[in-house]
Amino acid sequence: MKKVMSLVMVLVCFVAMAGCGEMKESDFEPGKLVKEDFALINTETGVKLTLGMTKKEIEKIVGEPISETSFDKEYKGELYITYRDDKAVMFIAYEDIYKTPRGIQPEQSKMSDVSAKYGKGVIDSDFEKEGDPGYNYLLNLKTKEMVTNTVNKEYANKNLPLKDIAMLSFGTDDGETVFSVVVSDGEANFNRE
Repeated sequence: MKKVMSLVMVLVCFVAMAGCGEMKESDFEPGKLVKEDFALINTETGVKLTLGMTKKEIEKIVGEPISETSFDKEYKGELYITYRDDKAVMFIAYEDIYKTPRGIQPEQSKMSDVSAKYGKGVIDSDFEKEGDPGYNYLLNLKTKEMVTNTVNKEYANKNLPLKDIAMLSFGTDDGETVFSVVVSDGEANFNRE
């Protein structure tokens, strides 16, 4: 009996550990954001970059910047990173070397892929007109709720807990192909210049 119980305990531990791994693309639900959404994954190495990583941690992975402005640093592969207090608060990727955890890649994915994988986004009225499809996705990290109404800088600063907001944004030039993926915290996104 002890051997059977020991075997059962080993199996329970094995199943529990198997459930603790990284989320796969198929684990995500359209229309529901989770904290794991707010990252970029290098398609060549599989290494994940997440908000809050230090500059030192990131540069150990992606190397030194190839150019710098007062706002951000550019790294190989057209990856731009903004830091606040030495921690990453915004990633902007323009090349297909990076993808979201749901598999959206600049230059490769369509905006219809974004809608299929993320659901309906919100309009940022500072940049988009009402009636245009929104490709912005905001999550309140404390309440785990998505922001579902139109946003802009003024609304965000008055109504959202910016320190608790994470945002994904997908850009397009032609209305069809994703040309950029932005992952940011609320402060970096809404208090932009």
